[in-house]
Amino acid sequence: MKAKLVFCIFVLLSYTGMLSAQSFGYVTDYDGSKISIVDLETNKVVGYVDTGTFNIRHPIDVLFTPDGTKAYVVVDTIDAVYRIDPTLNKIVGQINTNGFPFNAPSAIDITPDGTKAYVTNEGGNNVSIIDLSNDTVTGYVNNGGNPFDVPVELAITENGLKCYVINFAGDSVSIINVVTDTVTGYVTTGVFPFDGADQVEFTPTKAYVTNNGGDNVSIINLATDTVTGYINDGGHPFGEPHGVFFTTDFKTALIADFGLGKVSVVDVATDAVTQYVNGVFDRPLNMQFTFNNKFCYVTDYDANNVPIIDLTSFSVVGTVAENGFPFIGPFAIDFSPIIAPPPPPIITPNPPTHLRGEKMIGVSPPGVNYVNILRWRKPVGNVVPLFYQIYRDRALTKLAGIIYSNQRLRFDDFHRKPDRTYQYFVVAVYSDGQVSQPAHIQVVWK
Repeated sequence: MKAKLVFCIFVLLSYTGMLSAQSFGYVTDYDGSKISIVDLETNKVVGYVDTGTFNIRHPIDVLFTPDGTKAYVVVDTIDAVYRIDPTLNKIVGQINTNGFPFNAPSAIDITPDGTKAYVTNEGGNNVSIIDLSNDTVTGYVNNGGNPFDVPVELAITENGLKCYVINFAGDSVSIINVVTDTVTGYVTTGVFPFDGADQVEFTPTKAYVTNNGGDNVSIINLATDTVTGYINDGGHPFGEPHGVFFTTDFKTALIADFGLGKVSVVDVATDAVTQYVNGVFDRPLNMQFTFNNKFCYVTDYDANNVPIIDLTSFSVVGTVAENGFPFIGPFAIDFSPIIAPPPPPIITPNPPTHLRGEKMIGVSPPGVNYVNILRWRKPVGNVVPLFYQIYRDRALTKLAGIIYSNQRLRFDDFHRKPDRTYQYFVVAVYSDGQVSQPAHIQVVWK
């Protein structure tokens, strides 16, 4: 049992250690035309993404695929989207527009299964569809008679079935059916109009839309695609709200008040602002949370830094150290996703093979000694057991002995009696604590 316990503790520590390691993130430096690499263990910039021969003047958005194998950066001023290899921290390719060009692209989102991406084109009043298996644009979303009007932002629901697109000039939100790539209509606002709608983000049941012009945040019921009201500011008014982001448990939202230089804290259950984050901001824009909901990183555009918020105290506890690689207009931010490591290999607890029994009569004081000799071979497969246990009963309660795998695979059972039949059950015990089915042999004295 001790060997099993030690092994299990080792596996658990190894597994959870891997699971908790959120290695790095990317920050687009819009004014510096670079992409900063942030080490989330040390909170330091460790360099810039290698752009090679690609032009990334004014990168505006960046996003990892759900499996973390790729990241995409949107460059609005040159109408391009590039692919980053996160293992190399290098741009390795450009999206093939395939006759459907980007036109002032501004934002990207990816379906939860990682197969498709949408990109908003402010200049083209359309939304590009990208097949991520070959990084090729397959066309534009069919507006279905509901045209886009300067689409600036978008987000795909948690279930991957629909996408909301923010139409900045039209003060509207388009609804895309992700399965058919068709706009089915607009979100119904009723008596709660959008005003300079800027960004949208989802929980499983509702969405928040920041209204930059109205200094408020709309609440949308996803079941009805209807605005049900505005977030209650609770005496903490918004000021040109821009980015809205939810913790991974959807209990808390933070909203970047770009014009006010503050970050609002929202209780998602009550749709009410509870406080401002305690700290100094200049022009906060976008945010990203660590997977464990302990910290939030904020791009502060005018201050050229990335403050770090402790989500327990809702206070700024530091900033990302530039480490010789300064931020220049930090804009978008995304973290490499937490991918659970594969489970440890399953060991099939195979029993020992070729079990055979022999009898031997020896002479030793005070008389004749009847000995049962058991021999066997290691189990089938490449995994060698730690040891073997020999029992005298099928219930495996009467332990006769233990033989380790580095010993001779033989067990001598001394001082037996003649005219009896002896039953033996030999099991293999493995390093992960698993025990094989018993191999059975009987030794008959007559």
